[in-house]
Amino acid sequence: MKQSIFTILLCLLLCDLQAQNTKQKIGFIPYADPSSIGDEGYREMAYEYLYEVATRIFINTQRFDVLDRGKFDIVKLEKEITKGDDFINSEIVAQGNALATDAIVVAKVTALSVSESEIEEGESVNDVGWSAFFTVELKQLDVETTKALGAVQLVGEHKDGGSILTGDAKSPEQAISKAITKIERDLRAWINKKFPIQMVVLDKDDG
Repeated sequence: MKQSIFTILLCLLLCDLQAQNTKQKIGFIPYADPSSIGDEGYREMAYEYLYEVATRIFINTQRFDVLDRGKFDIVKLEKEITKGDDFINSEIVAQGNALATDAIVVAKVTALSVSESEIEEGESVNDVGWSAFFTVELKQLDVETTKALGAVQLVGEHKDGGSILTGDAKSPEQAISKAITKIERDLRAWINKKFPIQMVVLDKDDG
């Protein structure tokens, strides 16, 4: 029994050391169709919060070095949006190859709306909450073929409940942040499914 426990601990230790020495460079790129999403400021907020959540999940796997999204020319991608997903995928992979990425995940924001609640009688502008809704399509791109390796759509929403005292968002930033937080569990599940933890069995104790 002690030998089995020792073997498992040794395996975990070696796997951890191996993971640290062989971390993959991954690019996570959020983008959208500007004509369908609208306000550039809100779009940029969504990119930032989505990138922060995904980066934290990837880093927690201890197997990836996530590239700064600023290394990718998202403006160029969005200018070419009318040429279709295949063209966009190829452009993203081309940029990723230039950065020597081992894996690429894209997050296409397909809907985003942010709204302010109406001021009711007796309320001040400081009492008004904000709501946000967005949908995002996630997919992993094959760095050799540029083809998408499966996709999933996630929906995040934060509804204003009528009073900032009940935990509602006091600003567009907070509303978008809260909406994106709603998808964190599903996003983590998708990432774990597409990039499962791999372990090496060093020994097997049949006793």
